[in-house]
Amino acid sequence: MVVESENLPDWWIENQSIKLGMNLSAYDPPRFEDGTYTHTIVPVLEEELECEILFIGIDVKYLDDWEIRIDDIPVCEIKKYRTQEGNTIYGIGSEKFDVMIREEITSRN
Repeated sequence: MVVESENLPDWWIENQSIKLGMNLSAYDPPRFEDGTYTHTIVPVLEEELECEILFIGIDVKYLDDWEIRIDDIPVCEIKKYRTQEGNTIYGIGSEKFDVMIREEITSRN
């Protein structure tokens, strides 16, 4: 299913166009296990907590764990997998992610 481009961020439209141009399934941005898009949570936390949050995999293979980093300091490992359509799901719920990030920032102060 292709999402209509009205009110979508430019990066979403660009990724959707790339996948469609290669005859791939529709683009759906990375999301947490509960279906919440990461781009609706991460920037809010970054602004509020004045930090940079990254999901990063270094020299990983498919199904290897990734890391969550805050200001380039590893916080924890996280499962990352793809849907049948090739879209990313992170193995944590959005509420648990929010609590974990806040607790980590608090422990650093």
